[in-house]
Amino acid sequence: MIGARLLWTIYGLYLGHVGEQLNETLSATAQIVFFLMGAMTIVEVVDAHDGFDVITDRIKTTRMTTLLWLIGFVTFFLSAVLDNLTTTIVMMGGQSEVVRPKRGSPVLCGNYHYRR
Repeated sequence: MIGARLLWTIYGLYLGHVGEQLNETLSATAQIVFFLMGAMTIVEVVDAHDGFDVITDRIKTTRMTTLLWLIGFVTFFLSAVLDNLTTTIVMMGGQSEVVRPKRGSPVLCGNYHYRR
């Protein structure tokens, strides 16, 4: 945020009037942030009520390669129904329920939740 503010200040000082461009940029950014807040809230509510158990109970593989292909397959078909960003958030929430990495093990998809 500080970097964006600094860049817009430099851009405004260089060109002068940037009010309309700044308004469009802030509007687009606000839409994305509110969408993410809503999507992440839904995923957290589903997780709080054990909604991912329907999927995780059916996954019996212990091989990471098979699990990666399975997550990719489900994500492919889920993205046809949902928005791509929502699909990513949902699959990361579901993946964190399936993969519980041990300390020092590689982290799948950048998920850094250690469950005890």
